Amino acid sequence: MAAELLLCTLLLLVVGYSQLAVSHSDLEMLVTSFNKLGTDPSYPGKSCKDIYDNNMASRGLSGEYWIETDKLYKVYCDMELNCGGVKGGWMRIAKVDTSQGDDCPVGWKKITSPRPLCRGSGNAAGCYSAYIANHKAEYNSICGKLRGYQQGTPSAFLPSRRHSIDGPYLEGVSITVGTPRKHVWSYAVGYSKLKTVNAIDSCPCRQNPGSNPPTYVKDHYFCESGASIGGIPLNQFFGLDPLWDGKGCIAGDDCCSTLGAPWFYRHFTQPEKGAVEVRICRDEVYSNEATLVEQVELYIQ
Repeated sequence: MAAELLLCTLLLLVVGYSQLAVSHSDLEMLVTSFNKLGTDPSYPGKSCKDIYDNNMASRGLSGEYWIETDKLYKVYCDMELNCGGVKGGWMRIAKVDTSQGDDCPVGWKKITSPRPLCRGSGNAAGCYSAYIANHKAEYNSICGKLRGYQQGTPSAFLPSRRHSIDGPYLEGVSITVGTPRKHVWSYAVGYSKLKTVNAIDSCPCRQNPGSNPPTYVKDHYFCESGASIGGIPLNQFFGLDPLWDGKGCIAGDDCCSTLGAPWFYRHFTQPEKGAVEVRICRDEVYSNEATLVEQVELYIQ
């Protein structure tokens, strides 16, 4: 009732005293449309943020809501998530957890040994893309988290691979948007946690640092190793220490335990419209090394 009175007051201020002839039924219809915004297919929102901002009853109630872009969609809106200091109104575009039996995104391959995980679909060096649909909704912000595991001998941001963003500029997972690709976030995998082992192949934030990322990555990355040994055998799986969870980090490795980990957040001044591209990349064949992904969770706003 309080929300309805407030809305009526605001509407009267907007129309001005010269248009006080607005009928009670018209006001009641407007109040109804805001109360039902997103919860009824007859009253779709433009986005989860639109619903969060304009339907007070949606706040704190995450779940499925209706939006309309090129057509009507039912989407999952997280009305409680606080990412990058922005709370509520996040549209979930991906939630994959292979440990819970979920399938991998199209473009990746699911394996069952040593446990259910996602890998790049081919055996050759390169990047393997999964395109995450956004239902043609515009967005300025992306938020999410990944969890993966090291297999074999990755080399983070090895200088010999510091070329175009379109290639395997890292060992790990690259998140981009648009054409040409615009960098969002990098999840790199270093060779080993040990500070005395293969420094050039390891994360750039160790006390004995590995190579820095390409300039277009800036500081928008996490880098971690699941191994704490040297002389890593090819294709050995390190399943005890998940990657990019902000845990198990050696003191001083600040790109492993970056503020906000395991969540990343990016905001763009110009809106994006296309799918989010998530690529698993490596510069050697699968029998030597791989990044294996267990969880992907992505939101846009």
